[in-house]
Amino acid sequence: MHHGSVIATLCRRHGLSPLTRRDAGANDLFSIVNLQTPRDPRQWPGVHPMYVPSNPEAQDAPDPTQHPHKDKPLSPPGKGLVGLLLARYGSGSDPEPETYADAYNVLKTHGLGLFYPKRV
Repeated sequence: MHHGSVIATLCRRHGLSPLTRRDAGANDLFSIVNLQTPRDPRQWPGVHPMYVPSNPEAQDAPDPTQHPHKDKPLSPPGKGLVGLLLARYGSGSDPEPETYADAYNVLKTHGLGLFYPKRV
């Protein structure tokens, strides 16, 4: 499933024509949106991010290199996104990141100021 699944579901539910060929061929969400009444929020599954290091500027921040998921492999899209950062701002000799910790270190080294203003 992908973002076209939402459009495909709405089109099929309301008898509308698909917007694109991708929407026309997309799977709809009827197989997962099938409850007659909503679930009680207390029964919702817990969702936890795989790797979120602490703010390194915070006081008493734990060491992000000790996080239990630091050695998990980075997904291909994650490698691609960090690779774009390296292609634009890297030194050319930076190794391709393989783990969450590698990606964090690349962002910490080359990404400061890209997502928020640098502190003076």
